[in-house]
Amino acid sequence: MTRITQLVTLGAAAAQGIEAAVTFAVPSKAGTGGYSYAPLDPAPVGISFEFFAFPSYFTNVTATNQCLSNWKDLTGTWPPIRIGGTTQDRASYDASTSAYVVYSVAKPADAPATLTFGPKFMTLAGTYPGSVVVGLNRGKNNIDNTIAAAKVAVSQIKNLLAIELGNEPECKRGMIPRHGPKLT
Repeated sequence: MTRITQLVTLGAAAAQGIEAAVTFAVPSKAGTGGYSYAPLDPAPVGISFEFFAFPSYFTNVTATNQCLSNWKDLTGTWPPIRIGGTTQDRASYDASTSAYVVYSVAKPADAPATLTFGPKFMTLAGTYPGSVVVGLNRGKNNIDNTIAAAKVAVSQIKNLLAIELGNEPECKRGMIPRHGPKLT
């Protein structure tokens, strides 16, 4: 009996005032009970770091590495991380800066309106033992800058899983794409 047939039958029985008992046998251990199981991802949780804040999490917040290590101990593999978000679309790559990231804000809780990052940012991302997805700017529509940053990401992040071009580029305000009239 298919799931839909079961639901229709159960619904019809309930409509007629007939009580029906449904029993499900839940196996106490995966791979038992004659059921077929889909393989589980060894790292079911991924962690996302806002682009501008990523270096601080890895250099100033000691609990970050401990938390990621705890996930590794729990699952047997490092959780994948994503470095991106809103500020990736405000960030420009600057090969000459020796800082991880350069920005200013009016209040400490603010996200920067513009920022630059350098090769050291990608080198830091490359120290993470798990897989890394890094988001790069497409909001300013500077393809040469994005390509320069991507080349450094590929050379510095040995566990690079993907490069994300633009954060949520499908979001729109009215009829105009959020990141400008046209991305090329």
